[in-house]
Amino acid sequence: MNIGVGLPTSTAGISGQLLVDWARRADAGPFSSLGVVDRVAYQNYEPFTALGAAAAVTQRVRLATMVVIAPLRNTAILAKQAASIHALSGGRFTLGIGVSHRATMEAMLGLTLDEPLAVMREYVAVLRGALGAGADFEGRHFRVRWSLALPEHARGLVVFAHGSGSSRWSTRNRFVAESLQRAGLATLLLDLLTPGEERRDAISGHIRFDIGLLAARLIAATVWAASEAEGPQEPRRQITSVKKKFPVSRPAPSARFHDFIIHVRRTRL
Repeated sequence: MNIGVGLPTSTAGISGQLLVDWARRADAGPFSSLGVVDRVAYQNYEPFTALGAAAAVTQRVRLATMVVIAPLRNTAILAKQAASIHALSGGRFTLGIGVSHRATMEAMLGLTLDEPLAVMREYVAVLRGALGAGADFEGRHFRVRWSLALPEHARGLVVFAHGSGSSRWSTRNRFVAESLQRAGLATLLLDLLTPGEERRDAISGHIRFDIGLLAARLIAATVWAASEAEGPQEPRRQITSVKKKFPVSRPAPSARFHDFIIHVRRTRL
């Protein structure tokens, strides 16, 4: 039998130092896990923040939420928080989520709690996509379409770069991407033009032929992907050689390049 212990995050007057010391002692003792609760109506530490502190001072004990109130958090944000704690702890995190109850959600927070079971089923489906292969999902309560999909133990990354006329939302391109994901390849569907540039290009037709601009952005996306990858640095050396062999005739204007990077960051999920 495994026995865990709670981190006293919801006890009034508990100092941050006491929480850190508690986590250290739990890690050194006989306990198998260290859990936190999520409360809104009472004084307490935010659960993911507390577990982040615990992850930094522990090596063995598992960390868990028991449970976090899912409807209070955007699905993508919750997935990001969970993935961050999992990485910071070296894979020791277990995510538990719940719905809370009407007294808290409606009377105190002013949020509706209609069809809680149906909402949670869709919420979990979206989380699985966010934390797994990035599968698209469309239901009654949530609609999510991912640009970056990372299957477990992916063997490589295929970048779909779209100029004008087609986009990362193309049904054909997403069908091909899903086939590659099933084969164990990560995919990144990327628009090389920002929405504003696409609207201007629809009138002028000039930006789609700006080879220097499009090439610079494709290289920037490839360098970003390589910098995010784990493992040896060979991809970066390969990208450097490509840049030397196929130099871009002229750099993109800094303002337009900045807008594009912001565009990429906003559409990663």
